[in-house]
Amino acid sequence: MLRPLRILAWPVVLGIVLASGMGCPPYTPPNYLPVFLFTPESLDFGKDTDSLTLKVAKNYTQQPLPEFTVDNGGTDWLDVDPKTGNSTGPEDAAKFTVTVDRTKMAAGPNFANVVISAPGVADQLVPVTATALLVADFSAAPLLVTVNENVQFTDESAVAPGENPIISWKWTFGDGKQSTLQNPKHKYKNPGTYSVTLTVASIDNMDTAVRQNYITVEAAEGPDADFIGEPTNPPANTPVSFTDMSFAGDKAKDIESWFWTFGDTATSTAQNPMHTYTNVGQFTVSLTVTNSNGASDTETKIDYIDVQPVGPTASFSAAPRNATIGQMVNFTDLSDPGTSPILSWLWTFGDGGSSNLQNPSHVYNAAGSYSVYLSVVTLVGADSETKTNYITVTP
Repeated sequence: MLRPLRILAWPVVLGIVLASGMGCPPYTPPNYLPVFLFTPESLDFGKDTDSLTLKVAKNYTQQPLPEFTVDNGGTDWLDVDPKTGNSTGPEDAAKFTVTVDRTKMAAGPNFANVVISAPGVADQLVPVTATALLVADFSAAPLLVTVNENVQFTDESAVAPGENPIISWKWTFGDGKQSTLQNPKHKYKNPGTYSVTLTVASIDNMDTAVRQNYITVEAAEGPDADFIGEPTNPPANTPVSFTDMSFAGDKAKDIESWFWTFGDTATSTAQNPMHTYTNVGQFTVSLTVTNSNGASDTETKIDYIDVQPVGPTASFSAAPRNATIGQMVNFTDLSDPGTSPILSWLWTFGDGGSSNLQNPSHVYNAAGSYSVYLSVVTLVGADSETKTNYITVTP
C-alpha cells in the first residue's frame, strides 16, 4: 500500500469534523509541498523474477505535482517503463514496470536504485536487489582482422558464490562455425561483420551472452608481387640473377612462398633464384607470391629476358708439334661454335699452305718454325686464333 505522509494532528482533524457539523465550508487540503509516495518500499527480484510493478503517487496536498520521471539511475541491467508519469493524490498512483537483465549483472547479489524525480520535489530512491546465479560473458582480440587471421576468444563468465561451476561452453562465431572449447581461436574465411554468441552452463543454470556485429573481417590486403632480373639481355649460357621485390601487404607479416616460371619450362621456389638460358630468344618471366594471410599475387613480365646469340670461339691443336721434313702433322679443330653451328674453317699453316677442312693434315717440306692460323665462321659471327711458331720442323 502507499506510504502516506502524515500532515494533520488529531485535534486539527476533530476541529474539522465539528466545524463541518455546524455547516462550515468543506475541508480543503493544506498547502504542503508535494511529496512522492511509492509502493513497495523496495524491489527485490531475487534469483528468478525479472519484472515487478512500482506505484508512485503524490501526497495529500493542494499543491500540483509536476510530471515526474522514474529512471534506472544509470544502472544498465535495470529498465523502467514508462519513463514518466503524474498523480493528483494518494489514490491516483502511476504504475511503472521495472525489469532486470541478468546477462548484464555481475554474478551474485546486485544492488541499484530506481530514482523518482520532478522539478521542485525531493528525489526518492527505491532500493533494488537482484541476484545473478550464472552470468555469461566474453571478450575477443583483435576485433578488426583480415581474412584467415586468428581471433582469440576469452571466456569471462562467472557464477555466484556457492553455486556449481561452469561445465560447458558453446560458441557460435556468426559464420556457421562453432566451438565447445572454453577459450577458442577462430579464423574467418570471408570479409564481413559477425555476431558472436557464448552459452555457458553449470549443472543447474545456463546463460547466454551475445555481441552483435562484434568481429569485423576485412579482405587481406596485398601482397604485391614484383621482381627484377640482371642482366636482361644476357648471352646464351650466361646466369641471370632474379631478385624478389614483392610487398607482403599491410596486414601480413611477411611473404611465405614464391613460385617462379622462367619461360623456358624451368621453375623455382627460391626467393632470389639464378637461372641460365641455353637458347636464344625472348622469355616471359612470372613470379607468384603468397603472404602469411594466404593471399597471393602474380607479376608477369612479357619477353623480359632477351637472350643474345653467341658467336664462335676459335681454338685448335696439332700433333706432332715437333715434326721432321715430310712428316704428316694432324690438326684438330677445338672451336666453340657458340649458339650457331660453324659453317666454315680456314687454316693457314705458315708455309704458304692452307685448308678449308675442319680437321686437316699437312706435310712440311722445309725445316723451320711455322705459325698456324685458324678462322671459323657461323651465322652469328667469326673468330680466329693464331699460334706463333707453333710447329717446329727439323731435317
